[in-house]
Amino acid sequence: MLLGEPSGDTVEVAVAFVKECGATLLEVSPRVFDIFRGILQEGDLEYTSKCLVESLVSINFENHKAIRPELDLLDEKVTHIISLFDEIDPETSLDVFKPDPEFHQNERKYEQLKRKILGEEEDHTETDLVSLRRKIYQTITSSLNYEDAGHKLLQLLRIKPGQEMELCVMILECCTEEITYRSFYGHLAHRFCLKSKAYIECFKNLFVQQYVTLHRLETNKLRIVAMFFAHVLAADALPWEVLGNIRLTEEDTTTFSRIFVKILFQELSEKLGVGLDEKLQDPAMEETFEPIFPKDHPKNMRFSMKFFTFIGLGGITGKLRQLLQALY
Repeated sequence: MLLGEPSGDTVEVAVAFVKECGATLLEVSPRVFDIFRGILQEGDLEYTSKCLVESLVSINFENHKAIRPELDLLDEKVTHIISLFDEIDPETSLDVFKPDPEFHQNERKYEQLKRKILGEEEDHTETDLVSLRRKIYQTITSSLNYEDAGHKLLQLLRIKPGQEMELCVMILECCTEEITYRSFYGHLAHRFCLKSKAYIECFKNLFVQQYVTLHRLETNKLRIVAMFFAHVLAADALPWEVLGNIRLTEEDTTTFSRIFVKILFQELSEKLGVGLDEKLQDPAMEETFEPIFPKDHPKNMRFSMKFFTFIGLGGITGKLRQLLQALY
């Protein structure tokens, strides 16, 4: 800006810029200040511009560090030097807006990273979460049907990005408070899964959380949780890959997890009929379902076969039986 004939505007912008990064310029290019001194000596500036330059020259930049100590958080620093004469890719494609299909997930990652670096407190305090859960509970329990509940939760509460998990947890908790399973909750979960991938991810995580903590549930609640996820899976609202978290062996299961798997698959069989076997025999999903139908050891293969035979679903282990027979 100062290489040509300096004007009042260019001097003002240049002074403002140098005030922000003068400490660094002193280290990498101290000649910049010679340019300002030369402009002063020529005396062709307006009075206002001359005062700006004089104030700049008088600043002791040693007391104006480029980076505040409390913000100097990087252990490794890399300096990128770009010449005005180098050919630079302008990346014009960035001028065109492109929607991010994983916007909400990336926003959450950014917020987590920001809190980690800057040490900010969580956006939602415990009080805020309690208030949100109360509103969700009241909205669900006061709704006429799942469509009414879904509309109110979406339009009135306006769940913010990052709060989806709270909604999913409350849907399941409300479901387990019932005496018996109500399809109302499965339909409600289905609706939110169709609404956004963020809810699908939340229910996938919730499935895993519930499965590893089944021992904490009463028998009736365990039954309701299994029926809830069977409903969502049968509707294809939740990817069947979540079943890959179930490893059906004697060592990897407990009384609680066996009851859960029993009810889950019996409900799936009732809802899908022969469609269940078709789903489980899909070659594209064979690797996903291998923990349920383990092939690593004959003992585990027999356990899986006996388990499904005991609960009346021995037919879905046909491929496993053939494989076991081929071993002998």
